[in-house]
Amino acid sequence: MARKAGLCSGDENPVVETLGGGVSNVVLLVRARRGAWVVKRTLSQLLVKEVWLADRSRIFTESACLTLIHDSMRGHPAPAVVFEDRDLYACVLEYSGDGSRTWKQDLLSGL
Repeated sequence: MARKAGLCSGDENPVVETLGGGVSNVVLLVRARRGAWVVKRTLSQLLVKEVWLADRSRIFTESACLTLIHDSMRGHPAPAVVFEDRDLYACVLEYSGDGSRTWKQDLLSGL
């Protein structure tokens, strides 16, 4: 998908790392010569003990919300959406950098 999005060349082998916390998505960090990005791809069945099915197209609602927040709020509190893949139910987001806080960390800490 990184090649399809134009993030790396055909001869490049980007480094891919699985990021934690994915129950409803596969979340990957992709590092290439041009930069680093987060790839999120929805799962149709959540990774929980019970059978819990979900509509995979929810990624496009998330992508639209992130774009709205990124484009309309000062300081860009949400990552920019770089690419959407409607066939794979996935999106590519800008990467905030190593050591950055996630919204989930803020929520759990009471912010």
